[in-house]
Amino acid sequence: MLDLLIDYKQLFTILHLLGVVVGFGAAIVADFLFFRFVSNLKLSNSEIHVMGLVSKLVWVGLALISLSGLALYLSAPDLYASSSKFLVKMLVVAVISLNGGFLHFYIKPRLKIIDWQSKAPNSGRKVRKLAFMAGAISFNSWLLALVLGSMESIPFSFSTATLAYLGFLGFLIVGSQVAEYACSILFVKNK
Repeated sequence: MLDLLIDYKQLFTILHLLGVVVGFGAAIVADFLFFRFVSNLKLSNSEIHVMGLVSKLVWVGLALISLSGLALYLSAPDLYASSSKFLVKMLVVAVISLNGGFLHFYIKPRLKIIDWQSKAPNSGRKVRKLAFMAGAISFNSWLLALVLGSMESIPFSFSTATLAYLGFLGFLIVGSQVAEYACSILFVKNK
């Protein structure tokens, strides 16, 4: 089995990169469509359906990354277990997976309840704030996975890189809430 994994390492590398391209590309399209669809201050069932179809491509990309990453890892476990780049990338993929599950199972079913023109607490604003947060985490984590995948190595230890990533996530969360607030002002003004 190990010989097979080693013999096909190049194929698994290509599948791994393809997974990043498909997943990140679909995440970009989903974000673009989301902001395009809410520009009229409402989401129709067909718009939500289209975003759901695009999100399936994100899951395809994530599955490709996970399966090919496992095959790559098993081809040289000692090498990958000591690679801070690989370990950080797997952390990023875990965040993408958890965040994707949150977007799919919590945010998506609640998109219809958001009143995009209201700042009132019962208007679905909490869901809107969470959608902005999860979208920021998704886009930027996919981008980071792409960047890490293109690098030979990183000049940081796993713990240093993890702390930097967690700080980056904190920055994204704060930034997403500022963006949501700015959009809520624009939405209310456009009433």
